[in-house]
Amino acid sequence: MKIQYLAGDDAVKRPRLPVTFAPMERKPTADTAPVRRRGTLPMADLDLRDVAMKVSAAWKSSPLTLAYTTPDAFEQNVVDFAVLLDERMNLEASRRPLTGELADLDHELNSHVSNVKAYIAEQFGKPRSVDYYPEFGIVKVGKTYQLPIDRNERVAALERLVTALTKYSLNTQRYGVEYWKEAQARYTQLLYQAGTTDSQRSARVKDKNELKRDIKQVLQSLVLLVQANYPDTWRSVLRQWGFQKEKY
Repeated sequence: MKIQYLAGDDAVKRPRLPVTFAPMERKPTADTAPVRRRGTLPMADLDLRDVAMKVSAAWKSSPLTLAYTTPDAFEQNVVDFAVLLDERMNLEASRRPLTGELADLDHELNSHVSNVKAYIAEQFGKPRSVDYYPEFGIVKVGKTYQLPIDRNERVAALERLVTALTKYSLNTQRYGVEYWKEAQARYTQLLYQAGTTDSQRSARVKDKNELKRDIKQVLQSLVLLVQANYPDTWRSVLRQWGFQKEKY
């Protein structure tokens, strides 16, 4: 770089450096901003079911074909998908009451453990009562002694509690053997029902996801097929088939 010097009467010569300007940043305008497009296929299961049903009916009356599946096979997958969605929603609806009952029973049991601790203190003396807690299924939770929080562990703790109450003849109190036997039976039954419902729901979700993947694959293939066969009118044809993005 060639350095130029300022002319002047003083003996000190200062170099004049070239001046550069940073380019101005342009903000995107309506014409230059990237366009965000919505997907052709819906994300929600119910929307996908509705679109697939419409597309299935349209495809059956169309001459277009795919090499790896047929309109009849696709229709059956759509019907199975709709059935699994209904079953899953029914299972979720039946699970909610069980969840509420278990939460209520947990709260009830937690409140009555204090009665058991009072019985233990009365029979063995307060200084030694903590030593007997494990035999009664009572464990330390945070800064207090309670039944285990984990529900599977709580089932085992309830069994130990009933056994210990019987062993030490603590069966005449209001919250003695009879109460805890009944509570144990209720809790075990509710937990079993909830677990069975969860297992069924998990199986339905797995089947549903497999069908969903196959249905989306066919729908994407049909979109490309329509675009290839109707180069000028494919947008309107897709709308006629049921691909209406504004509805999902």
